[in-house]
Amino acid sequence: MFEKRLIELSRMLKNTGSQEYYILTHKKHKREIYFQNSERAISFILPKFNSQMKKIIYFFIKIGFLQFFLKKRKLSNEFGDAVYVANQIKGFDLRRKTVISFPNNKKIKKNFLKSKEIQEKIAKKGFAPIIYRINKKIPFSKEILAEEYSFNYSSIFKKLNEFYNSKGIEKIPIGRYVSKLKKKTKDKKILEKLNAFSNKKFNVFITTLHGDVAKENVMKKNRQMVFIDWNSYRGPITDDLISLLKKPELNDKFFMSMLKFYPRNIRQHFKDYFLLSKISLKINKN
Repeated sequence: MFEKRLIELSRMLKNTGSQEYYILTHKKHKREIYFQNSERAISFILPKFNSQMKKIIYFFIKIGFLQFFLKKRKLSNEFGDAVYVANQIKGFDLRRKTVISFPNNKKIKKNFLKSKEIQEKIAKKGFAPIIYRINKKIPFSKEILAEEYSFNYSSIFKKLNEFYNSKGIEKIPIGRYVSKLKKKTKDKKILEKLNAFSNKKFNVFITTLHGDVAKENVMKKNRQMVFIDWNSYRGPITDDLISLLKKPELNDKFFMSMLKFYPRNIRQHFKDYFLLSKISLKINKN
């Protein structure tokens, strides 16, 4: 599915040797895993096999049986031991403990570079893994490999609030912020919802957000929590929280329990923030 793109990138990564990778494809979710046939690479991809059926597939990979039936390709050894392909292409070099990342298509090159430049600055304050190099021509980034984090939502929102405070939290009258959002959209349904705020009288807490908080984007380095895959922008402080509610295991109770990490003004107007952040996410993500 993404072979053509990876072969193209391999050719662009000059003066590197080649390595054979086996390919696992998930057509429904448009994702692929490329892995070397080594114990190190096969152990690394284990967390991706988190259902009963996937565990059976992993067992056949581990004993070397499934490899007889999988497609394989030679790619640059710069990709490391394993490659995950989804919104980005990420190669993991487990010996050097580095991650090399590429946009999975040329159209998102600008956004990819912007997110990596943001991460480079944020890493200096300990909120993201350190980036060793950003190549703007190919493009790609190379950063330090972080470890998986034992997921705990309370710890995540404590850390996020540390980040918000480090970037600064601004108070803007709701009317002024709604006017800014209206300039960014022509969608009649969204404009109608924004008009519902015309009689409201409270300040909106605006800050710099992560933009894509998810389980897979929370990692650990030197015992400290770090965030990866930044899609940062400025918006209502609750945007990161609301974006998590898309996860099937989360609900309104989760939202209410996490509000304790936010200023009193937000708890008083939580219904308004709930709607405002849903609108903000839709506009800013687009």
